[in-house]
Amino acid sequence: MVRNAHNHPEHPHTKPSAEDEQRLQTAINAISVEIRESRFKLCFTSTSTVYGGKQVSTISPAFADVRKIRDRIAVHRKTEFPKGQDFDGVKYYMTHADFDLKLVVTLHPQLAKFIHGVLALAIDFTFKRVEGDMDEWEVVGFSERFKMRIPFASFYCNRKTTDAFKQLFTELFDAIYHVTGERFLLRPFYPDANCRIFVMDGEVAQVNGFGEFLAQYNSPTISGISESNSIGYVLYCLKTCIVHFNRCLDELNRADIPLSVIAELKKIIGYKTQEDVEKWHAYCRSVATVYVAVNDWYVNKDKPWYLPSINSFLSKIAPADYVITPNRLKHRRNSLCCPPSYFTCILVNFGLFSSVLGAFEWGIGGVHGGLFKVIYNV
Repeated sequence: MVRNAHNHPEHPHTKPSAEDEQRLQTAINAISVEIRESRFKLCFTSTSTVYGGKQVSTISPAFADVRKIRDRIAVHRKTEFPKGQDFDGVKYYMTHADFDLKLVVTLHPQLAKFIHGVLALAIDFTFKRVEGDMDEWEVVGFSERFKMRIPFASFYCNRKTTDAFKQLFTELFDAIYHVTGERFLLRPFYPDANCRIFVMDGEVAQVNGFGEFLAQYNSPTISGISESNSIGYVLYCLKTCIVHFNRCLDELNRADIPLSVIAELKKIIGYKTQEDVEKWHAYCRSVATVYVAVNDWYVNKDKPWYLPSINSFLSKIAPADYVITPNRLKHRRNSLCCPPSYFTCILVNFGLFSSVLGAFEWGIGGVHGGLFKVIYNV
């Protein structure tokens, strides 16, 4: 007769001692908030250190049942996030909320003071980390003082509309002033400003929102600039990432577009005369009649700001400023030299609040812990 038959051996029914509880709590606290709240792993270096390189169950047999560990994490999560980890949890800590869309702008308080010294800010849409309908953008700049790229701020929003992006830029500039006590200045709207440009990935709504923000930000008496259309202001300070530009063209090869055609389309980046630009347009129109994919690509790029944002001849950015500022975004993975577990163990489905706090931890740790790689291509 078999009693208590089971496919797996039962875990010992022992009660964790006070020392066991304290050791596990120390291990939980030592792990990044994003990892801790998403998918706790027993193989992290910090956990191994706490347990002397041995298995948790070896040191604390009462925790051989992983469910007991999950129970402790659940209690910890409830204590750390009393209002949850989504937008409601973030709103609990907001100083004000006067708009109807879900929008969060965060700024690292210990890093913000260095934002006034950068030549350029890059706004990059990150891979999907936050669960639900919230998307994330990272605001990064290169610090000459530290010789490294610093993630100053993050955007979180549930919409990708012109109005949403206009509000995001408004909140970013307001946050910088609120935290540093100094208004963030951008050339040429403020001739003495240090920051020359913003680098983006070419998203239409983002650029339109940036233009509407700049129309309010600009003071004609100071800048001497006056445009009849808000989109005209972005020509003075916007670059579109050439990596994104080239990547979109490379994808045309999947539609059986000859590599020779793709190579010709890429040449617009380096043209220096109006004659060359006009010849390029003529070439695009002729090729578009043959290849539908090229026609779709060309129509999509037929915007008053797009070509000036990738070509120095068409841009209104001062030539001296153009050559000293970047023309590409760098992915966050190239900015931070994080533990492998950060990317291999938990890539997606963070709660919004966890993402906000996690970004803060990596930002501060990167600067003060030497986790940054100095990679910056002009």
